[in-house]
Amino acid sequence: MTRNRIDETAAGCFPICPTPFMEDGALDIKSLDRLIDFFLECGVKGMVALGVFGEAAKLSPEEGIQVLQRVLSRIDGRVPTVLGTGNLGLRDLSSIAKTGMDAGAAGVMISPASGLRTDEQVYNYTVRQMEALGEDVPVVFQDYPPANNVYLSVPLILKIFEDFPHVVVFKAEDNPGLGKIARIRRESEEKGIRRVSILGGTGGFFAPATLRRGADGLATGFSYPENLVQIVELSQRGDFDRAEDLFDVHLPLICHEQQPGLGICVRKFIMYRRGLLRTPVARQPVPALDHADLGEIDAMIKRAEDKMRALGMAQTASKMWIDEA
Repeated sequence: MTRNRIDETAAGCFPICPTPFMEDGALDIKSLDRLIDFFLECGVKGMVALGVFGEAAKLSPEEGIQVLQRVLSRIDGRVPTVLGTGNLGLRDLSSIAKTGMDAGAAGVMISPASGLRTDEQVYNYTVRQMEALGEDVPVVFQDYPPANNVYLSVPLILKIFEDFPHVVVFKAEDNPGLGKIARIRRESEEKGIRRVSILGGTGGFFAPATLRRGADGLATGFSYPENLVQIVELSQRGDFDRAEDLFDVHLPLICHEQQPGLGICVRKFIMYRRGLLRTPVARQPVPALDHADLGEIDAMIKRAEDKMRALGMAQTASKMWIDEA
């Protein structure tokens, strides 16, 4: 198996890979293969396995390793694959990271533990995380206060960049966070601090603005990953008006997918409707989509695809699931 390690030049779209399930809740490996092939067809530049929207917290350790190994073997080094670690304790972090890197992961994504309040507390915990990982593991450092209730100041972020050279990507998911991205870029240049890749998240909210402010790409989940790829590519060419047009088309779906608790069900249902998943099953506990939800989602899908045709912008083709004997 080949490996493409992530570094400070990371750019483009890095989708969070969902974990597909059968009707009985078992892993659906055939759908996982189909998803990975589709992501690669869309032109993604990397992938995140076992992220929050991959329902990693609902998998057994054995299932998590099975999913990671399948993703890595299917990709086979064509793009870098980052291992999400969630909010693991330090002992588990060391073990999971070693397993992932030995299997061919390109790096590991970490975030501060919930409950940390001061810059000193966050920094001291980060030191321990880095000791657990070792200096040879490329790190994606995630800033996601809405999920862990930990706020990272810009001075702290820059200190982490300075003190830990193997932190090569910063995943920006604070909200509001556009000013933070711009300030990181400005102050790191003024102070001569090395340039670290910034990838925006939060389901694609504010995607063109995130890229205008200095992000190099997006690392997030969305049921139309090909459109995030196009938004990044248009922004990289400086065509922000066209990127905004494309973003406007899909904003209703992005908003629907970001509903707390319900979002994973919405995303999986859309991917099921697109023929990318054999079932829309998410593991419990999750709320159920009712008939009104399903009707609204179907209407939004139709409007978005009609608007894409009107803009003369193609979707990546997907077809309804055909089970193989």
